[in-house]
Amino acid sequence: MYNWYQLLSYAKNSRLGLADLFILIAALSALFMVVLGIITIINKKRKGEREDIGAFYLLTAVMIAGICAMPFAYVQEKGRFEKKVKEGKLNVTADELISAERKLKKFCENYYSTDKNFCSYPGSCTGNVNGYTFNMVFDAIKNPKKEKSEDVKNAIKFIEEK
Repeated sequence: MYNWYQLLSYAKNSRLGLADLFILIAALSALFMVVLGIITIINKKRKGEREDIGAFYLLTAVMIAGICAMPFAYVQEKGRFEKKVKEGKLNVTADELISAERKLKKFCENYYSTDKNFCSYPGSCTGNVNGYTFNMVFDAIKNPKKEKSEDVKNAIKFIEEK
């Protein structure tokens, strides 16, 4: 059975979300500070106040490096998901995985199983579906000919109805 839960974590990291919006706002703020720093450096050079210029150069260089590194981190995460999909020759999208996880999370909120691992929350109720449940259900979705337990059948029925 393929580790769909690990692929789900790659899928979540490969999409732009609310956290990325905050990062973008922080990057734009940093860019604004860089522009202000450059303007300050130019003004200090004109006025002859050179003692603080080195600190402004360093601050500006660090901010520019940080701004330039942000898009590469996003592309790297997106590439990791695509690489795993190609390696496994899988016919799945990030949206499909994330949608299935959301629906499965709703299903597990009010479901009781005799299998203690099925729909149990890892640790102290982090709000995430556990890997065992997600792997069982998503593998059954992708391999419909495979034999399924009653829990998995109920989960698939719920996911397909929503």
